[in-house]
Amino acid sequence: MITYLYVKTHTITGLKYLGKTVAKDPHKYPGSGKYWQLHLKKHGKLYTTEILKECQHPALVEYWGRYYSDLWNIVDSDEWANLKPEVGDGGGLPVGHILSDATKRKIGDANRGRKMSDAFCKMRSEKQKGKIPWNKGKTGVQIGANRGRKFGTPSDEYRANMSNILKGKSKPPRSKQHCENISKAKLGHGHPQTDDSKTKISDANKGRRRMHNDELGIPVKMVPADRIAEFLLNGWKFNRKIV
Repeated sequence: MITYLYVKTHTITGLKYLGKTVAKDPHKYPGSGKYWQLHLKKHGKLYTTEILKECQHPALVEYWGRYYSDLWNIVDSDEWANLKPEVGDGGGLPVGHILSDATKRKIGDANRGRKMSDAFCKMRSEKQKGKIPWNKGKTGVQIGANRGRKFGTPSDEYRANMSNILKGKSKPPRSKQHCENISKAKLGHGHPQTDDSKTKISDANKGRRRMHNDELGIPVKMVPADRIAEFLLNGWKFNRKIV
């Protein structure tokens, strides 16, 4: 199944949105970003769509999504509606993510003036009637097992379980079409970088480690320090030095 990585530009306001979809027609798909959806509701569903990449593997979606997110600085730029980098997960902000001032401003703008309808408040009230809070009459139960550990990092038990699960398992062989798509992806992104873009990418990669995955054949990528353990569990290795 093809995943399309796209850029949508509002034809009236000029606001842009970087996203991904597996829809049959990505030009008709409006995009699912919270700030972007509210912008469409306010200014109308009037936008153009540019297809950046057609990816056959989730890892390629993540690779190119992160690349363009860093290239255009979509989270901090007011020209973009994205509240987080596009990594193909389709979810909200990652656990433990520290919001930038620009992201906080976008979220504030998106929620300003919104209020819950009377029907929603009544429905929520009805659902809560008769329920006993789980911590009623208890003390100290709010202190979880993760206290003292950095929020969002996997525990030693989780790492050990993942290691045992992955031992002895091999990935399925790549299809011919998959190999061709990876080969095309390695040919280059086709967008020349400006000096300003190169500086932004360099700043974004500070503190990261270069890693690769020969089995997937994905280009070398810069991995944040807090995600290195996750990548190692999934078969990634530190990039070999070229002599």
